[in-house]
Amino acid sequence: MNFIQKGIQDVIGWAFGTQARDSYDEAAGERMKSLAWLISYYDGKQRKPLRITGLGKDYNVITNHVKTIVDRSVSMLMGAGVTFDLPGEGESKQDIIINTVWDANRKDIFMHDLAQFGSIYGTPAIKIIPDGRVGINGKVTHRLVALNPFNLTIYSASNDIENITAYVYRWNSGDTAWRELTEKQDNGAWLIRTQKLDKSTGGAWESQDEQMWDYEFAPITHGKNLPNAGNIYGFSDVEGIIDLQDKYNEAQSNVNKILSLQAWAQKYVIGGKFPRLRDGKGGEYLDVGPD
Repeated sequence: MNFIQKGIQDVIGWAFGTQARDSYDEAAGERMKSLAWLISYYDGKQRKPLRITGLGKDYNVITNHVKTIVDRSVSMLMGAGVTFDLPGEGESKQDIIINTVWDANRKDIFMHDLAQFGSIYGTPAIKIIPDGRVGINGKVTHRLVALNPFNLTIYSASNDIENITAYVYRWNSGDTAWRELTEKQDNGAWLIRTQKLDKSTGGAWESQDEQMWDYEFAPITHGKNLPNAGNIYGFSDVEGIIDLQDKYNEAQSNVNKILSLQAWAQKYVIGGKFPRLRDGKGGEYLDVGPD
């Protein structure tokens, strides 16, 4: 087991503590396993191509191009800012409302975070909290939250991938596990349930809060970083370059080891007779070329 595989197990162990308890937990566990590789490579915790010697010498060279690619792509996408403009001349009432919401949610930083989540994990998502933030003019407005896709599992109808039926957001706080279930009801309305699990609940999920969503649209929306036909989740910018990153690290590590061991190699001979070559001036020398 390499250190990344162990790290993935540690992440899942931290998130769940014990075995999965229901289908939501099972799906969340599998989702986290698939995403743990992506964030590990972005953070520079990548597979080491060479073994560490018995004396503890580590010749591995890890050059984190994954982070560079993600950061530069996000900067190119969002660095100049994003402007929203509804059809029509002048600033309408709707324009004012939209701009108020964006200003209160620090649009540029929010969009950068959202794009970074999408680039790393493939599926950015936004949660809407009505009347959850005070705008710069002192008026209460909606809060937008860039959800961490690592904690999010999405469900759709079995016969229609665009018909989203549930969002499950799961996280741990100390020894207590929490999750928010956002589920579509048969009538199309959305029910939000908050549950926790720890010793006080007997190791079972226990509801802490339950409320109906007042709007026709879901309180969470998601998108795809890169197209992935037939799948709820999009492709990330990381998964396509992991193999290339590994090969680059391997090449650089091999060069580092060769230079470390051979750059100042000293040649010497003890005893024995070796054929000598003449240099044309009466001198003799031993042929010690690489062949």
